[in-house]
Amino acid sequence: GFTLAVVSALALGIGANTTIFTVINGLLLTPIPVHDASTLGMVFMTDSASGAIAGFGGYLPMSFPNYEDIRDQNDVFEQMTAVSFGGGILSGEDEPIQLPGFMVTHEYFDVLGVEPARGRFFRPEEDENPGTHYVAVVSYGLWERQFGADEGIVGSTMNINGVPFTVVGVAPEGFTGTLQGFQPDLIWTPFMTYPTLLPVNFRDWPENRRAGLMTSVIGRLKPGVSHEAANTAVKTIAVRLEDQYPEVNSNRSADVTEFTQLFNPTAQGAASAMGGVLMGI
Repeated sequence: GFTLAVVSALALGIGANTTIFTVINGLLLTPIPVHDASTLGMVFMTDSASGAIAGFGGYLPMSFPNYEDIRDQNDVFEQMTAVSFGGGILSGEDEPIQLPGFMVTHEYFDVLGVEPARGRFFRPEEDENPGTHYVAVVSYGLWERQFGADEGIVGSTMNINGVPFTVVGVAPEGFTGTLQGFQPDLIWTPFMTYPTLLPVNFRDWPENRRAGLMTSVIGRLKPGVSHEAANTAVKTIAVRLEDQYPEVNSNRSADVTEFTQLFNPTAQGAASAMGGVLMGI
C-alpha cells in the first residue's frame, strides 16, 4: 500500500509538471521561427465605447475592409498581412479528420520572412477573387504524418470540405503559424478561400466592415520606424476611417503593438501569469 501510494504520487506529480511545462514552453518560451520578430508589429482595433470586451483587454480583431484601408494608406509598414482561422474536414482514402488551419493573405509568409521547405507559397493572383483559387500550403508535420513525407506532395490535391485543393508548398520544419500552441498538423490557404472554409452564417463577414472575423493583422515595419511611430500613423488612418464610415467605425481606433506569440497582447500577459501560478503549484 505504501509503495502504491508513493508511485501514484510521483506519477501524478511528474505527469502534471510535464503537462504544465509543455504548455508553457509551447505558448511562451519557444519563439516563433520568424525573421527578426522585433521589426514585426500587430495591429488591433480598439473600441472606446465597449472597453475591455470579453477579456480582450480592449484589443479587438480587425475587419477585413478596415485592414485593406490601413494596408493601402499607411507609410510605416513594408508589408502587411491578415490572418484568420480556417481549416476544415480532410477526406480521402482514410477516415475524414478535422484539420485546423489558417486563411492568410498572400503576403503572410513574406511578412514573416519564412522560406518553404518544398514548393512555394502563395502568389498575389491566388488571393484576388473569392472562391477562384483553391491552393494550400501544408505544415511540415502534416506532410510527414499524413502524407508520409512524399516528395511528390507539391502539385497533388487534397479534399477539404469536399473541395479539391492543390498543394503548392510545405512550410519549414517547426513552423506552425503565428499562434503558438497549435498542433503541428495544419494547413494555410489564401484568404479568398473563405467561401469554402467559413461556416455559411459567416461567409459575409469578410465584406462586413463592422465584423471582426477574428482577423489578426501583422506588419513588417520599415527600417528605422518604431512601434510608437507606427502606432501614431495607424491611429491617424483610423480617425479618417471613423469619419468616412461613422455608422460602423464610430468610437473605433487602432493600436500597433509588438509582435506576440498569441493573437492578443492581453492574452499573452494572462497566459504568463497563469503559467507562473501553475508552475508554482
